[in-house]
Amino acid sequence: MTPSQRLTSIEAQDAKQVEALLAAVHQLQTISQECLDAAMLIGTAGLELAEARQALARAERLVHEGKTAYTARQYQESWERLQAADAALRLAEETAVHAGLRHIEHELAEDYAHVFTTDARRKRPVTGIVRVLGGVVNLRDGAGVNFQVVGKAHGGDRLRLLAEAGEWYQVRTQAGLEGWVSKSTVTPEAGL
Repeated sequence: MTPSQRLTSIEAQDAKQVEALLAAVHQLQTISQECLDAAMLIGTAGLELAEARQALARAERLVHEGKTAYTARQYQESWERLQAADAALRLAEETAVHAGLRHIEHELAEDYAHVFTTDARRKRPVTGIVRVLGGVVNLRDGAGVNFQVVGKAHGGDRLRLLAEAGEWYQVRTQAGLEGWVSKSTVTPEAGL
């Protein structure tokens, strides 16, 4: 094989690798755009989707540059641009999905607040100690998932009971932080 033939063979391999990457990037473009469209369809605010839109625009620019380099047989340059486009598309997809999920979570939290009956919202004093069952538990500023997280408690932590409302306990940590935890995340200490 002559040097010229070897170079042509290497170029053919490079071209095939770039073509495979280009096909994968086109598929990611479709998926990223669909994620962005879905997030908009469910009502996610445009501001929440800004990062996804920026990443998608950057990716489209990189894809164009990668195709241009491929056409000019600059396979290494094309490969690098398409790899960067791949990363930007993955970021666009991820941020669009996360923004959409945050929107859904917010909508559910608002709806969930209306599900509480007046009795469930009424706070009743209680006493005793509960222990966090495991993992990390959010302490919230009200009795429900729609309330802001004000702190954390960890598995095994002992919490002093202050009140209860429905399926929630108001507690105080040993450090003095007060918040609400779901009854399902704690267990009463013996003697309660």
